[in-house]
Amino acid sequence: LETTAAMVPGADFDMAARMVTDPALRLHFIGGRFSGYLAGMLWQHLRQLRADCQMVSGNRPDRVDSLIDIGRRDLIIAFDYRRYQVDTIQFVTAAAERGAQVVLFTDPWASPLVAHAKVVLTAPVEGPSPFDTMVPALAQVEALIAAATTRLSPSSRARIAEIEALRGLSKITEDEPPSNPKTAPHSGDHAGE
Repeated sequence: LETTAAMVPGADFDMAARMVTDPALRLHFIGGRFSGYLAGMLWQHLRQLRADCQMVSGNRPDRVDSLIDIGRRDLIIAFDYRRYQVDTIQFVTAAAERGAQVVLFTDPWASPLVAHAKVVLTAPVEGPSPFDTMVPALAQVEALIAAATTRLSPSSRARIAEIEALRGLSKITEDEPPSNPKTAPHSGDHAGE
C-alpha cells in the first residue's frame, strides 16, 4: 500500500477526484474479467453520491451501441491490468476518439489505454500467489470514494438520504432486525450458549 501511494502523484489523484465529481461530466465505468469488480464497486458508490453514472454493459453489441451517446461530456473510468483485455481497450479507444476523457487504473507495465488517458492511477499487482493482487487497486478505489464523498458532501447527503428513504419504502434493506417476541432472546439468554 505504501508503494501504491508513492506511485501516484498527488496532483494526479486530485485531478481524478475533481473529474469524477464534476457534475458536467457523465461517468461510465468499465473493467476487465477481474478488474470489472473494482469498476463495479466504484460505480455503486459514486452513483449514490451523484447523478449520471453508468456501468458499461458486458454485452459487446450493447457496448458498441452505447458509443452513439458518448462525446465531450463523458468521462470513462477504465480499469485495465496486464493481460490487457481487448474489448475494454476497443471500447475506451472508441469513446476517446468520440471526445470522451479517460481516467485509467492500471499496473506498472501500463495498459495501451495510457495513450488516451488524461489521468493514470498506477498500482502494483505482484502478490504471493500466481495471480495478480487487486488489493492496492482496491485501496485506490476506496481512497477515490473517500475523496469524492468529501467533495460532494453538501449535495450528496440529501441524495443519499433520499435513496435510503426509497429503499425503506420498497423494503430493500433493513437497518435493524425486526422485533419478534418468538425469536428474540430472553433476558437471561446469552449468544452462543
